[in-house]
Amino acid sequence: MLSAFFTLQRVFCRFCFYVYDYYEFLFKARFLLNMPGQKNW
Repeated sequence: MLSAFFTLQRVFCRFCFYVYDYYEFLFKARFLLNMPGQKNW
């Protein structure tokens, strides 16, 4: 039972890491896409 809990926790941490990496990628992509439009000041 305890090993199953640790396995579930490991899967959950990996899922959270993937979600964080995905949102970081979206933020960087949006920043890079908005950069050419912000250089006309």
